[in-house]
Amino acid sequence: MSDYLTVVRAVYSGLSQREVAKTHEVSRNTVALLLRQAKSLGWLTLEDLKQADNVSLSAALGKESSVSRDETFRMPDYEYVHTELAKPHVTLNVSVKQPFEI
Repeated sequence: MSDYLTVVRAVYSGLSQREVAKTHEVSRNTVALLLRQAKSLGWLTLEDLKQADNVSLSAALGKESSVSRDETFRMPDYEYVHTELAKPHVTLNVSVKQPFEI
């Protein structure tokens, strides 16, 4: 991948995110993520980027998101499901008794 700050500098220089993504061979989502991180670090202009370094942007990207998975969600008991499906006369086909009408 290209240098993170180079991508951000290119957008701040006036290129569109799409052009920067194509030029630096990254996705547009990556460009948007880098811009969001740069703005969260207070880098809003090209002047701010002169004092920035690639390490601090990389470190900010490496931090875990404050939003985590919903703790109330329980993973299914796949072992139980597997044993139930392995029983005789259990089919994986879903039969529809009446055809759908449009």
